[in-house]
Amino acid sequence: MLTRELLRRLPKAELHVHLDGSLRPATMIDLARAAGVTLPVTDPERLRAFMLVDNARDLEDFLLRFQVTIALLQTPEAIERVAYEMVEDAAADNLRYLEVRYCPALSTKQGLTLDEVIRAEHRGLERGARDFGVRAGIINCALRHMAP
Repeated sequence: MLTRELLRRLPKAELHVHLDGSLRPATMIDLARAAGVTLPVTDPERLRAFMLVDNARDLEDFLLRFQVTIALLQTPEAIERVAYEMVEDAAADNLRYLEVRYCPALSTKQGLTLDEVIRAEHRGLERGARDFGVRAGIINCALRHMAP
């Protein structure tokens, strides 16, 4: 019988997961406090519920939640932390391989270079791989509304 516990125990690969869509609510609260960013709610469970989009009218409505997370991914420390925690969470779900998508240009709003963003993400994923045994790769995305 297929159960939630059986699915958790089976080895898996995640081939499409977004860095900016994978922040833990508690991490969001910590990062917001450090960055002086105001969140829509500050209780972790209410924030989790807010971030789950099950009533979007269209893609634009769905993507509005990402404005919250992107605002928190503007320092190397924040990017590295989120990447590391993604690997930790993947290990808890028995993932063996993780492909992380992100548009590095989204984290350059406060002066980071593309190289700094990618290095921070890579550091977090590599440290997570060492600590939790989950291989992780990076898929850098470009957004069609941004100039090359």
